[in-house]
Amino acid sequence: MESQTKILKWARQLCSAMPLVGAHTRRVACQKLASDKTAQAVPFLVSALAGSDEQVRRIAEDGLISLSDPNAIDALALGYVRTKEESLRRILTDLERAVPEASEPQYSQASQSGQTPTPAEQAWQLHNTRDGTV
Repeated sequence: MESQTKILKWARQLCSAMPLVGAHTRRVACQKLASDKTAQAVPFLVSALAGSDEQVRRIAEDGLISLSDPNAIDALALGYVRTKEESLRRILTDLERAVPEASEPQYSQASQSGQTPTPAEQAWQLHNTRDGTV
């Protein structure tokens, strides 16, 4: 759970539009997310690719390119299905992973039947600790 707390802290810093959170803080947060290399960090790195800061985009892309955990790579593939971001297609190809061509996100049988979603699917869910909603 401590790891998830750190990831959410870094994600808030990365995605913050507040003036007090400067470019340096966003870059450091992106570096920390990129070094985490878990499925939980992938959605935030994918969102960083759409940002206006070239250095943050490069850090995020380098972090995604260096993924080796199968769950993180599955989360990346799910990110491509959801965003159709062309750079993700290239990264998946570089990682020697088949690029999904589905027009809609494909979910595992487990998540469709109400069972626990896969780690890749969980990475794309944000859990509200106050009321338990997903």
